[in-house]
Amino acid sequence: MSITPAFLAIDQGSHASRAAVYDSRGQRGEIVYRAVATECPRPGWVEQDAEELLESVQECVTQATRGIGSTALRAGLATQRSSIVCWDRESGAALSPVLSWRDRRAADWLEKFRARQEDIGERTGLPLSAHYGASKIAWCLANLDRVRGAHDRLVIGPLASFLAHRLCPGTVPVSDPANASRTLLFNRHTLDWDDHLLGLFGIDRAILPLCVPTRHSYGAMQAAAQTIPLELVTGDQAAALFAGAETGSGNAFVNLGTGAFLQIATGAEALRVEGLLTSIAYADEDGPRYVLEGTVNGAGNALTQMAGELGFDAADYAVQLDGWIDSVREPPLFLNGIGGLGSPWWRAEFDSRFIGAGEARARMVAVAESILFLLQANLDRARVALAPTRIRVGGGIARSDGLCQRLADLSQLPVWRQGETESTLAGVACLLGSKPAPSARDHCFEPAGNRAVQERYRRWLIELEQALEANSEPR
Repeated sequence: MSITPAFLAIDQGSHASRAAVYDSRGQRGEIVYRAVATECPRPGWVEQDAEELLESVQECVTQATRGIGSTALRAGLATQRSSIVCWDRESGAALSPVLSWRDRRAADWLEKFRARQEDIGERTGLPLSAHYGASKIAWCLANLDRVRGAHDRLVIGPLASFLAHRLCPGTVPVSDPANASRTLLFNRHTLDWDDHLLGLFGIDRAILPLCVPTRHSYGAMQAAAQTIPLELVTGDQAAALFAGAETGSGNAFVNLGTGAFLQIATGAEALRVEGLLTSIAYADEDGPRYVLEGTVNGAGNALTQMAGELGFDAADYAVQLDGWIDSVREPPLFLNGIGGLGSPWWRAEFDSRFIGAGEARARMVAVAESILFLLQANLDRARVALAPTRIRVGGGIARSDGLCQRLADLSQLPVWRQGETESTLAGVACLLGSKPAPSARDHCFEPAGNRAVQERYRRWLIELEQALEANSEPR
């Protein structure tokens, strides 16, 4: 594809790194993709190799920019949020694995702060959850000799900070607001580390990156004989919100990837709704822009895991899912706690289970519907404060027509899917200045009278609440 290059968008995600070049009209070159590995050495532990993630990004950047002679290329980076890494500020060498956003190894340690959760939530916009960075940082400081031995060379921070520091030699470690805000240490009002929370969790400000705006001179990358300024760093979901369409209050945005996320933009107003997140989508000299957010930990990863357990090939189930959704009339219910139960319940440990019988393909449909039911529960909670009139959807599993139609049927809202489902890459390009026009591949799914899926959702809510009551944890 021959385009005028302008913007290099980079997305480092849970399962792969991606990069592509966009022009000012949103036309995209080929997406370069590099898969990355994940290790789960113990229950609740989810790790990745920091150097492997860095190398995958470097390879994607090199391939995406090969043969491009423009000197006007500018770059932006989005990463998985809530993933933490420790490194040496002098050599740049990683001193720990990346503790993934799905990692919950320090959940028990975090429970001792349960009585402070209201104050923590007011400062950060987050619930007290081991998915976020504070407990992971404390675990690394307490358990990793290389981390303790680094002394004044030690930096601990979001994965995005590590990647930006290594991609741009000669810079100091910094953190953007979207990723810093996923640590339980970042004050959403002051846009800086919160000294009260640092003291509460026993973390020294000196080991953290400096806090900077979303758009910032992060440094310069070298790729394909070019010097490319890195001008923007953010989180993957924060970027996806800006993928080529209005972010006004009439829209709810759903990104269906490894996890699934519901976001409703609230502008300069930081709305609080019990059980949901008040997240920072973007911040510059004019201040922060907030979203009300719900999070589902088990989405694409839940489908992949269940496909493996039921004997399906990962590529095979992705092709067949729409056919199964169409043909299975009454699937069982699936209580989906894969990766922990996210908003609005926030249970680090929840045993997933099927309610009712069904053959393998019916169980796959049940898992798919459970993702939508979890999203709908978050949408129901958000409607206490906001009333979106349509849903924008993106992400890898949003390519499923069946899922999109069922989301429309369940929510009773039109679901609009952009032709470009790589929402994070497109969002990075838009934030850098690309302005895509509507595509002929855009599609709107209108709600149909599917009472059966609404009835299953009602029964699913009852079953979930009963399961939670039977296994109550302190809140």
